[in-house]
Amino acid sequence: MSGRENDTALWLHNKLGSTDDLWSGRSICSQITKERLRDILGCFRSLQPHVKVKLLLSFIHVIKRNVEEWKGDLAEIIELAVSDRDQWVSTVGEIMKTFPGTFLVNTTDLSGSPTFHSMHTELKKAG
Repeated sequence: MSGRENDTALWLHNKLGSTDDLWSGRSICSQITKERLRDILGCFRSLQPHVKVKLLLSFIHVIKRNVEEWKGDLAEIIELAVSDRDQWVSTVGEIMKTFPGTFLVNTTDLSGSPTFHSMHTELKKAG
């Protein structure tokens, strides 16, 4: 990781690392730039799982014009999430997979996802 990517990882952990608010990443939307997305791409694997989830969910709050402009970078980050070893990160990645191109989250393909199936089974056992 480069120095800029380390700085970006630290910035993300400072902004999204709190466990007081587990699901919201909205606060960083106005601070995301195309350059910062490229740095995020380089440091994504080193982030804590809850930071990754908040980052992915923050994409929903990015204005449409920027999503269109950053579609490729957002899709690359989401692909990293889909292949992440943390089940929550990979499941949220699956949910967000269609967002850069459609502005909609994926709610239809999840039943075929091994990660989703595994999590669904675990939740059924627990509840």
